[in-house]
Amino acid sequence: MLIAQAYACFTGKWQKVLVYTALTKLALYGLALLVGSLVPIKFLISFELLILAAAPNIVLFFILNGWRYRKFKQRMDLVLLGAWVWLGITIAAYFLYMLSGFTQHLWEQGVWLSENDVLHIGLIIWMFYLARVAAPQVKDAPAQFVSSE
Repeated sequence: MLIAQAYACFTGKWQKVLVYTALTKLALYGLALLVGSLVPIKFLISFELLILAAAPNIVLFFILNGWRYRKFKQRMDLVLLGAWVWLGITIAAYFLYMLSGFTQHLWEQGVWLSENDVLHIGLIIWMFYLARVAAPQVKDAPAQFVSSE
């Protein structure tokens, strides 16, 4: 997602910085997964670590697309802003449901709904939104709509 944002929102130096940052983060995250698989360390292969690794980017995307929409009024930034808002809602719903303890209560009532189900339903809606609404709007940054170099 960081590389896609780099190409959609930047050119030149900042685009390269974000691409190299994304590749470095990917390598470090991949190394954490490898260590977590081989040692094994459950946290290193958990969704929670994925969120810790991705959260700074998601916050950056929200700020960047919000700022760009305010400045350029481009539909792409508005629909991407919607994507980050929905992703945030989905992640928040996952953690709120997990912390609420509803899973055990519902399972006792014969309702098989876990925090992972809440997450996956939210992510399915998010991916549908990305494919149908956001993807047609995302283009590489033209010179007049790039953030400052």
